[in-house]
Amino acid sequence: MLPSRSRLERWAPDSLTTASGSIRTRGNAVDAAVDQLNYRIKSLPDTRDWSGQAHDAAAEMFDRANDQTTRFADYTSAIASAVADGASSIGQTRKALLDKADEIDRGELQDSDSWVVLIKPVPMSAEKVNALMEQAAAEQATINQLLLAVGEADDETAHKITSAAQGFGFVAPPTGGLPGMMIPGAQEPGDQVPNPSSPLGLFQQSVIRGEDMSTSVRETIDEVVNDDEPRRTIIMQDGSKHVIWKYGINTVNDTHYAPDGSMISSTSSWTNILDGVSHTDIRWADGTVFNASSTPDGVYTAAFTLPDGSHPVLPPNNPIFSGVVPQTVGGALTGLEAHTGRGGKLPMVSLEAAENIGKNAKWGGPALGLMTTAYSVLSAPTPHDMCVEGVAGTFGIVGDVGGGYFGAGVGTLAPPGAQVITVPLMAVGGAYYGSQWMSALGRKVGEAFCP
Repeated sequence: MLPSRSRLERWAPDSLTTASGSIRTRGNAVDAAVDQLNYRIKSLPDTRDWSGQAHDAAAEMFDRANDQTTRFADYTSAIASAVADGASSIGQTRKALLDKADEIDRGELQDSDSWVVLIKPVPMSAEKVNALMEQAAAEQATINQLLLAVGEADDETAHKITSAAQGFGFVAPPTGGLPGMMIPGAQEPGDQVPNPSSPLGLFQQSVIRGEDMSTSVRETIDEVVNDDEPRRTIIMQDGSKHVIWKYGINTVNDTHYAPDGSMISSTSSWTNILDGVSHTDIRWADGTVFNASSTPDGVYTAAFTLPDGSHPVLPPNNPIFSGVVPQTVGGALTGLEAHTGRGGKLPMVSLEAAENIGKNAKWGGPALGLMTTAYSVLSAPTPHDMCVEGVAGTFGIVGDVGGGYFGAGVGTLAPPGAQVITVPLMAVGGAYYGSQWMSALGRKVGEAFCP
């Protein structure tokens, strides 16, 4: 299996060395005890303490027992050797991977819990981001090789232990079907992180990097327009940006633009000064619209209008109404005012929330915060999506794209195991940008609530 970084840090290969010695010692102790007893039984006629047919039968019985315990000692010795070999190989590969990750962390990059090399979220120029992307590509290739070495050492250790046991009659329990499900520990543990030996694993890494770059702030620009309207532009590592603008009497808007300048989504909040009704609306470039409102007496409504004209309505128990809309998602600020559940108020876009960027350096935007909250009650990530840390895994992005990772530049004809070396820059060091899946987020969530 491929463990996460935090899981690997908790692994203690030295304990396997200790365990192997204990296994060998205890097996030998059992054999020595029976051997000594067998010797003494056979010595009884010499001391004239016991002889005859009964003694001979007992001696034969202890001979057989001695044969069994000798085989048992050989069994434990074989297991101990396999465990000791595994401790050595796992220990060496574990140290190499963790040392490399720590080395990366000491520079301008960082290695995530899923072993994805990311650019640290600090102010920098676009040119600097491009240079660090090239560095990330080289470091990611090295990390991938070291990670696969850890997985191979772990798998080989399990194989050697099983093979050693099978030589002495051990039969492995079934791993498939109902029997495999009913026997604890029969199932082989799955990977906790993307497997870089496959195009899908490389795509998963790319999704993680893309989300991180699309929510990591590299520059902020503050200005006042139209004499008295404050506007803040937040530029991300991937070149996408959020323009947050307070205008009119009490309207605040966050418009999210892709790296090419096209609009991804536009979120606006305002309160009608005549009736006191608060509104938060989101519009996506594909035509999807989300409208939410709350009256002064606490009546909440929210619904989508999808490109096909359908109009799914959020049920009254949705967390947007009754739960807590987070001020951070995946470590990124949403730009939403605090919302404390029933009796609180509709989540609203807040310009003041953007002032905390200097402390957080991560920005996801209100559309991401609202859709994450609305979708949380429906999300059931697949094993593939569970390998994708952050928000993308919540929305099942990997499953949605399916074969699309080939179009994202990570498709390769290289043989298995060679991709970490031969795939192009886009695959190893690049990113499937967050804007590429955020642009369809409203439609995905809205369709989930269609009757």
